[in-house]
Amino acid sequence: MYMLKKQINTYNDPNFDFMIKFIKKCDLFTNLSEETLRELCYGFKFDFVEMDRYIFHFGDERRVIYFLLSGSVEISTPIKQGRIMIEKLYRGCNIGAYSCLVG
Repeated sequence: MYMLKKQINTYNDPNFDFMIKFIKKCDLFTNLSEETLRELCYGFKFDFVEMDRYIFHFGDERRVIYFLLSGSVEISTPIKQGRIMIEKLYRGCNIGAYSCLVG
């Protein structure tokens, strides 16, 4: 456990520091200590999602939270005539937090 904490505390990556600042602003994480935030971010995986690719499909049961570091995401739902956009999210938003909390 000590070695992992040492790795976390000495981890030096500009994305890592940005992510800590970023999630501090998210309501889910505002009450977490700096140490807990660092531990949490250390386990994050960065992923690039290409334009027009689905992240979730209606009814998916995923236990993943995506944080938008850049770009935008449209939240839509299927209807008889195709799809309807419900919301458009931009940098600073997260997707999937609610489903992770309620299962």
